[in-house]
Amino acid sequence: MHNNNKHHKSYIFDAFCKKILKNESRDWWKKYNNISKHEILFCDLTTSQMDELYDIDQYFHEYVFSVCGKEVVVNDEDIAYAISKLSQLHRDIILLYFYLGFSERLIGEMLNLIRVNVQYHKVRSLKQLESILKGMINNNEKM
Repeated sequence: MHNNNKHHKSYIFDAFCKKILKNESRDWWKKYNNISKHEILFCDLTTSQMDELYDIDQYFHEYVFSVCGKEVVVNDEDIAYAISKLSQLHRDIILLYFYLGFSERLIGEMLNLIRVNVQYHKVRSLKQLESILKGMINNNEKM
């Protein structure tokens, strides 16, 4: 009787496991069929559908200026454009002072100017930059 009871429990456990596996298999196939109804192969996509799948990052454009044998990189397109419109002297002073961090005294030594002249040209350059950038803003607003 003990052996028969053990056999019965084994039979019930076996039936239970088969039922679980059958239900899991059925659930998996339902899920797979549901997903496959909504899936589209890449080769079946149109060009416009493919374009919606990705986006291209816009990275900074680097504008390189040369001043006193040093390269200065400007990442902002509008500022680079405005700096390029300055005279060579004003451009050098702006780049040396604001981008390379040189003092007015050191810039004067590099450009054979006295410190007061460097300061004067720096202020004048900033006013020109302001005027150029304001003009760019006004032109963009009109578009």
